[in-house]
Amino acid sequence: MQTLVLSGRQVPHFSRESARSYPFFSSITIAEKILSCKPNNAHHVIARLLDPNYRGAVAPLAINCTLITQNVDGLSLRAQDALGSESLDNVGTSNLNQGQIIEMHGRLLETLCTKCKHRNLDTRSPICPALAGTELRTEAVMDDAGKRVPEAEISPNDLPRCGKDGCGGLLRPGVVWFGESIPRLNAIESLVEEADMCLVVGTSSVVYPAAGFADVVQDNGGKVAVFNIEASQGDQNADFLFLGPCEKTLGEALGIEVPIIREA
Repeated sequence: MQTLVLSGRQVPHFSRESARSYPFFSSITIAEKILSCKPNNAHHVIARLLDPNYRGAVAPLAINCTLITQNVDGLSLRAQDALGSESLDNVGTSNLNQGQIIEMHGRLLETLCTKCKHRNLDTRSPICPALAGTELRTEAVMDDAGKRVPEAEISPNDLPRCGKDGCGGLLRPGVVWFGESIPRLNAIESLVEEADMCLVVGTSSVVYPAAGFADVVQDNGGKVAVFNIEASQGDQNADFLFLGPCEKTLGEALGIEVPIIREA
């Protein structure tokens, strides 16, 4: 039996017209705020479900378990690290192992070079001096006449650049924006096709292709369990439905208790 866990949501659009996009880049890559967030009980329950040592006690028939998350906050990996499991997020498309976490929409605390495609963890805030203060501006500002106040002009030369081997390419957030292709999608879809059980956790199931994964599992004869705080359109065909805070319902349904976790 192969179990699939789906969670999270997508993120908006990134324009390659870089200077205009970077105030928003800065607003969502505030390292202190992201790192101050902690994995909740649902993250820790899923981490245990991914670990064969824990999974065997609650789901002995589940040989493999994979988390496919749309979240870009990295909290699922931190929960796995807190458990002491090996982090498997950087595997290739031909080596998708059991117990892994696939961040299908990337990670905010990671930059991607638009030239050489190098990825790098970056916790600077702001990510470069020219963006200082723009992290406070999360939406358009209007004047008294209702007209939009122009954003500060930022020279492309002052935007963050790739330092790998003197590349100098423009850095962008390491996330997948609307309209962009999802890396390893074929491999992800193969995992979905093989799944016997799908747990949908904390997602409204409106963003494709992930929104259709549960249907694929059911079409292949598998079962789907939905965990959400309230009813949504993704619940209609669920075999099992658990409404309420996922931090509470997920552990109760799976019979997994999580002790108090303190991250290092």
